Amino acid sequence: MRAFHTVQKLVLCLTGGVILLLGSVLFFYGGHSQSHDKAQLDSFRELQLTGVNGLATVVTVSYDDNADPNGFTSIRAEFLDQAGRTRRIQVGHHERPKESVRALIPIVYLPDRPEIASLPGFSLLPYEEDVRDDDALHKTGFVLATSGLVLFLLGSVPRIRVHRS
Repeated sequence: MRAFHTVQKLVLCLTGGVILLLGSVLFFYGGHSQSHDKAQLDSFRELQLTGVNGLATVVTVSYDDNADPNGFTSIRAEFLDQAGRTRRIQVGHHERPKESVRALIPIVYLPDRPEIASLPGFSLLPYEEDVRDDDALHKTGFVLATSGLVLFLLGSVPRIRVHRS
């Protein structure tokens, strides 16, 4: 009976340790991704509010038909910022390419951070969804890590014996 109890505790402890490890990874990954995606969302919100319109020259165009929805076109382009410096950016959209190399395309960029740029009319929805997904991952990781810790502790606490007189 004692050996069975020891095996149960060992299994509980190991299971708790694995769940704790998995939960910790999800917790930290979700937190890191959330802070990155939130910073990107804030930049694009600022771009919608204070962005400057301009024209950029297409340098390269590539299309990935496996990206959802409708594939993804990635465009590398160059433009002159308000200070007259040449800036290189990457923008894109979820459709087959209409753009060609050396063509002019409209862009919106932040004058104080010209590396933050996009095509006009972009949507914040994908960035908002990324932040929500990261938050859910972060919270799930916390719940798993906490549960794993409880299981680990339950498996590692010595058995308390009650002496009857």
